[in-house]
Parts: sequence; structure tokens; C-alpha cells
Amino acid sequence: MIIAANAFIIFLGGYETTSSTLAFLFLELAAHQDVQEKMRDEIKEVYQKYGKMSYEMLQDLTYMDMVIQEILRLYPPFPTIQRMCTKDYHIPGTDVVLEKDTIVVFPTLGLHRDEQYFPDADSFRPCRWSAGAEAAIKAGVYSPFGDGPRYCVGKRFALNQMKCCLVELLSHVRLTPVSKVDEFGRTFVEPRMKPFEVNSRAPMTLHPADSRVTITLL
Repeated sequence: MIIAANAFIIFLGGYETTSSTLAFLFLELAAHQDVQEKMRDEIKEVYQKYGKMSYEMLQDLTYMDMVIQEILRLYPPFPTIQRMCTKDYHIPGTDVVLEKDTIVVFPTLGLHRDEQYFPDADSFRPCRWSAGAEAAIKAGVYSPFGDGPRYCVGKRFALNQMKCCLVELLSHVRLTPVSKVDEFGRTFVEPRMKPFEVNSRAPMTLHPADSRVTITLL
């Protein structure tokens, strides 16, 4: 029963966080066609190498990793992470003592958008996660899944789930913005717009929708 309960929690938590992260990612890909094309080219190249989708194939999608990391930086699943002290803790180098049962709030979103740690923090820049650039990011600042020995147990599952979705999606459709995009890649939309609209070249009946992203079959 305990195993089944934990499996359900992992599945439910992974579904909600993954779907919301992908929604933000689709909006950014629609606004940044160069990033979308680079991801699509990488998928084709890696598919040719492995012949089918597999765990090894997903781990070889290095540019997709960079894009996902940047989305999780801009739009972390949880804006804050809370933990409770199990015992009194003296913060080294200070006179501050966190007493047992104190709730500690870790400001994930605040740190992710802090110019001190991420230059041009409000911009979508996957290149900041390239091998050399990522090494310069201060440890502990980036933590969409938490940090330390009790970070999110579903992290690897969620990342691979997103990769599977992106591989299948970008292999068959193109995402474009419905609304105008300014020179900074930001979209301007009406408040009541729905998130997606499908525009298929195949014969099918579609209901019109005021959407932020148009999905077109390749």
C-alpha cells in the first residue's frame, strides 16, 4: 500500500509540474523560432544516431537539456520551497540560530530571477547553460527541484517525461505565436486568450480559438 501511495504521489506531482513547465516552454519556443529549429535539428541528428527513442537517446539531447534548464529557471514549478528544522542549527559565520521546528522558506523564483546570479535574468537564454557558462553559476542558487539530500525524488522522471513529449511534438509540428512579438521576444496577448490553437494542413474540422500559440503540422 505504501509503495502504491508513493507511486501515485510521484505520478500526480510529475504530471502537474511537467504540464505547466511544458506550457511555458511552448510559449517561449513559439516566440524564439531559432531555438525551436535548433532543437528540431538536434532531434533529427540524434534520431539518426540511435534509430529509436531510448533512455540513451534522451540523454544525448544536450541542447534540449539547456532549453529545459532555462525554462525551469524562469518558471520554476514552485516559487518557494519550505523545510522545517529538525533540530537547532547555528548558521556558520553569524549569530543566527534557527530553532527546531522553524519553517525555512527558500525563495526559488527570487534567486532564479536575481541579476546577481543570472545576468539578463528575465530573458530566455538557453546558452547560459552551455558547459562553460553553467560552471560559473553559484552552487545552490539554481534549484527548481530543490537541493541537498531531500531534493525532488521525481526529478529524473519529470525531465525524461518532458524530453519524450518534446521529441514527439517537435518532430511533427511547428509552434508559432498568434500575437505580436517584440524585439525582446516577449508576446503581447489579450487576457482572455486560450493557450493553444491547432492549424492543420490535413483535412479536419477545428473550432476557432483565440490562442497564444498556433500548432501547425510539418
